[in-house]
Formats: sequence, C-alpha cells, structure tokens
Amino acid sequence: MVSIESRIRAFESATETFEGSVHGIVESVSTASGRMGETANTLSTGAGETSLRASSVAAATEEATANIQSV
Repeated sequence: MVSIESRIRAFESATETFEGSVHGIVESVSTASGRMGETANTLSTGAGETSLRASSVAAATEEATANIQSV
C-alpha cells in the first residue's frame, strides 16, 4: 500500500512540474504580448504617416484641379 508520505511527495512533484509549465506559458504569452504592442505602435505610426501623405496628395489634387479649371 502506498504511504501517505509518498503520495504527498508525488503530488508535490506533480505540482512543481505543473507550476513550471504554467510559468513557461505565462512568460511566452508576456513576450508575445510585448511584441504585439511594438508591432501595433509601428503600424500606428505607419498609418499616421500614410494619412499625412494622403492629405498632401488630396491638397495637390485640389490645386491641380483649380489650375486646370483656370486655364
């Protein structure tokens, strides 16, 4: 028959293994989350620059249209 002490040791061992696995998963998710945040910032910056360029193109188009109409 398995003694209570050996069952406790087995449970503690399984618990340590589980905690190590969970810790590894949490670290992976945390790292991935940080990278996603960096990517989101990069995309946001790119979107802002694209918006500025689109505004410049729209203004240039309006100016070109006005110049053509005045000819």
